[in-house]
Amino acid sequence: MINKFFLDSLEYSISRALAASLQKEEKAYWCDGIIVDDLDKAQEVMSQVLRTKSLKAVAIIPKGQYEEPNYRFHMNILFGKDALSKLKQERDLDSAIPESSNSDWITLDLTTKSITVQLK
Repeated sequence: MINKFFLDSLEYSISRALAASLQKEEKAYWCDGIIVDDLDKAQEVMSQVLRTKSLKAVAIIPKGQYEEPNYRFHMNILFGKDALSKLKQERDLDSAIPESSNSDWITLDLTTKSITVQLK
């Protein structure tokens, strides 16, 4: 299910993955929140995700201790087969978040202030 618990777990995993990144520049960034519009309309959000296999959000991704003035990133969450299956069954999505020991499931673009994450 797409709920606050899932978004908090994803936020934490993104932070750990960025800290473990092989890209030195990414190591300075971390995730301090994920905002999804209309999260209170869970069925509508779920229907949209099942149709598009993705979810648009805003991620709060500061550098260090908010060293840059613009820390809001456009976020695209891509749902893989496992995540879609869990969503259809209205189960928790936590296990669809990839391991945070590496960042190969995250694309962070510092120029366009965007982030894409690929769930399992």
